[in-house]
Amino acid sequence: MLSPVDKDTVTASNFIDDQRYSLENGSYAFEIILNDNYEAVKKSFTLKENVLINFSVDKLESSSIQPVESFNKTVTPGKLSKSGYDLIPYNVNYYPENLDKIAFYFEAYNTDTVLGKNKSFYFPISSNGKKICKKWRTSWVLKNKALQR
Repeated sequence: MLSPVDKDTVTASNFIDDQRYSLENGSYAFEIILNDNYEAVKKSFTLKENVLINFSVDKLESSSIQPVESFNKTVTPGKLSKSGYDLIPYNVNYYPENLDKIAFYFEAYNTDTVLGKNKSFYFPISSNGKKICKKWRTSWVLKNKALQR
């Protein structure tokens, strides 16, 4: 991945690199190497991690939650498209107090098998065991394993 080249950090551009890989159940070795092409004397940073993927075929499973800044119906599919929507990631590690909504994306698997075809479901949100959203219902209806609005 090559980031945009900026001459001044004050006017640095934002960029997103989103890469997805579909993997079968199994054990995988993940390695990422980061280096700064402008500081060649600095040592590169390497992260190695073993990852186990073991999704059930007959139990309700879900992906991780992906915080999103915004989403729109996909017009032309691209790197940020998923299930018919373009998802702009929320790339900040905090939510300011003036934020009046939190958008996120997640996928639920095996819903047809466990819940029945074309069934809606509730997704309660809690923090430290305390319910923080009293009347919230997911707006996603699952049809044939694809999330549709």
